[in-house]
Amino acid sequence: MEKRRKSGGKLKKTISQPFSQQFRQQVLPTLQQRMKALLQSRCAICEAVSHHPVCEACRAGIQSPDVACRVCGVALPSPTQTLRCQSCIQTPPAFASIQFVGTYVDTLAALIIRAKIRREVGALAALDYLLTIYAMEHPQSQSQPLPQPLPQRVTDYHLLAMPIPTARLMRRGFNLPQLFAQRLSSAWQLPVLAPDSVALPFYQRKQATLPKAARQKNHHHFQINRPLPSKIMLVDDIFTTGQTAGQLAKSLRKNGVQHVDLFVFARGQLGDF
Repeated sequence: MEKRRKSGGKLKKTISQPFSQQFRQQVLPTLQQRMKALLQSRCAICEAVSHHPVCEACRAGIQSPDVACRVCGVALPSPTQTLRCQSCIQTPPAFASIQFVGTYVDTLAALIIRAKIRREVGALAALDYLLTIYAMEHPQSQSQPLPQPLPQRVTDYHLLAMPIPTARLMRRGFNLPQLFAQRLSSAWQLPVLAPDSVALPFYQRKQATLPKAARQKNHHHFQINRPLPSKIMLVDDIFTTGQTAGQLAKSLRKNGVQHVDLFVFARGQLGDF
C-alpha cells in the first residue's frame, strides 16, 4: 500500500507538473494581458486607452473662441479695447464677467448631455477632469485680460450653484452645477453657499425644451432663503441665451449682492443653439 501511495504520488506529480508549467507559460500571460486591457482607463470621448478620463487629443479638440466678450463670452471677430460686445456695451447685464471651459458644441455638448440626462459615470468623471485642468491652468484668473487681475477680485467671493427645481433634482438625483461649484471650491479655495440659499419652485419648465424666442421670455421665480454675501460667483453648466443667469444675477443684486460674476462649463455661441 505504501508503494502504491508513493507511486501514486509520483504519478500525480508527473501529471500536474507539466500542466502547471504550461499554465504559467501560456495561459497565465494571456489572462494577465486581458485583465490589463480591461482595467486600463479609456477616454470618455473616443474610448482610446488613456491615463486620464479625457485623452490629450480630445482635450485639444474642445472648441473655444479665440477672442470673446469678457462679460457674456460671445465670440468677437477681433480684439477690442474693452473686450465687450455691442450688446453688453449698450445694455450691460447684471453680472460683470464670465469664464467658461469651452464652446457648447460637439464634444462638450455631448459630454454634458451624457452626464446630465443619461447620468453616465464616465461622462461625469470626464467633466470633473476637464474642470480640474481648467482650474489648475486658470488659478482664479480670467482667460481674457481684465482691467484688474481676477485673483484679487475673487479671493473674497462665494460660489453659488445655479439651483434647479426640486422635481428635477429628485428625478435626476444630483445638480451638475453644484458638483462643479464643489470642484472649483476645492481648486480655488472659495466657499460654496448652501444649496438652499436660492431656490426655484418645485416645478419649472426646462429652458432646453423651449425655442430660443420662448427661452428669452421664460421667467424664473428665484426665492432667496438666506442672507447673501456681497460678492458671488454664479456657477452653471450651460450658458446659451443668458436669460437664466441674467435673471438670477438681477435677483441677487436686488437682494444686496454688489458683485456677480459667472462661471459656466460651456458657453453656446450664436448659431449653435
